[in-house]
Amino acid sequence: MLIQRKKLHYIYYIFIALICITAYSIFYLMGQDNYNIQGLIIFILSLLSMICGIESMRKFGFKANNLFQIVYFFCLMLNTFNISALQKPKTIIDIYYFFTGAYIMVFFLYIGEKGYLSTKYKINIPKIFNSNNIIIGLLIVYYTGYIYKFSQTGIKLFSNTALRYLDDSIYVIPGVSGMLNLICWILLMYLPNTNKINKAIIIPSIIIMSGILDFSRGNVMRICIFLLVDYILRKGKNILNKKYIKKVLIISTIIIMVFVGLGELRQKDSSNVFSISNILYSKVNNEYFNWIYSYSAINFDVLKLTIDSNSFGYPTALLIPIIRIVSGSDTIISYYEVFAERALNGFNASTFLSPFVADGSLLYIIEIIIFAILIGFIIGFTKKYNLRGVYIFIMTMLVLTVFGNYILNPNYLFSMVVAIILLIFSSNNNKE
Repeated sequence: MLIQRKKLHYIYYIFIALICITAYSIFYLMGQDNYNIQGLIIFILSLLSMICGIESMRKFGFKANNLFQIVYFFCLMLNTFNISALQKPKTIIDIYYFFTGAYIMVFFLYIGEKGYLSTKYKINIPKIFNSNNIIIGLLIVYYTGYIYKFSQTGIKLFSNTALRYLDDSIYVIPGVSGMLNLICWILLMYLPNTNKINKAIIIPSIIIMSGILDFSRGNVMRICIFLLVDYILRKGKNILNKKYIKKVLIISTIIIMVFVGLGELRQKDSSNVFSISNILYSKVNNEYFNWIYSYSAINFDVLKLTIDSNSFGYPTALLIPIIRIVSGSDTIISYYEVFAERALNGFNASTFLSPFVADGSLLYIIEIIIFAILIGFIIGFTKKYNLRGVYIFIMTMLVLTVFGNYILNPNYLFSMVVAIILLIFSSNNNKE
């Protein structure tokens, strides 16, 4: 029976490989313009890396390293289908950029999960805060802040101007908006430490206020992914049985539908001329698929724009949090505008690798190593002190590495730092 079960997993992997190879072949037959041997190599390596990530999850459970490995290499494999006419043929140098940094990340995430990047010595820290009291205080400040903000700027969702034409800066109050974002993510990271009643208050509060009324589908997606990751972690290795796989697929489908629906709402105007399929120049006539493709697979072609550009020559990406403290938000906005201008027909998300490539070109792996060690250390630290909310938040950011490097974004990094300080001194009131 054990031998049959082991063979069954190999059959699943062969089945996955055959589906991917068939899809690759179909899109190849639909047009061979952007296909070459380098692209085929990327396809094969990505497929094998993704399957290795699934096998790692089967053997060792749901971890940061295999989650990153599966999501990143699935999206890279999907990129090789060349579904968009905006894509360009791959080169040998692309293989170096796409894989080297990713494999470094997988390695240091793995040893971070094993605890090799943190000391074995654990300090016995007294729990001086009650999680429920912290949550109540944060919620009061959160609602008060939003009432003030909406009274000054209005509510973005109810704007008379079509959302696609809105200037987001008019809905920002310096200091207040940043504080509200900070509290939103801290509340999210407190979820595993609190009871069902507080969860029932926190989840709809942050979705409605920071996601819907403030109209940020990015925030909605981050919150939904966090909840999905939390669910998968709670199920452990059982997540790979048919019952839970179906549930995860259903939940993931709902998240995708919400993402697409909010995207359509944002782009809608009186003339209704917007079509993601037309902007993407896609071979697939399906809006849902094209929204996902345009925010995941196409990002590697946007990354190629950075690869082909001149490097900054200094480690800006790693210093962004410090630059934010020293120089203020205007400098950060100017920094991100550089990447926003590197776009394919408006698509400018370019994976977490882009800032490092922009800094060091071929030597980008130096920064990647430092970054990966930092993340591995934080993962080890969160597991040692049972900071489950921060750990899940990091995993959420790892899912989003195909979009960009959110972990070093001051907004999210400072949220994690404050959450770690609060949670490490807080009691765990989750009685589940």
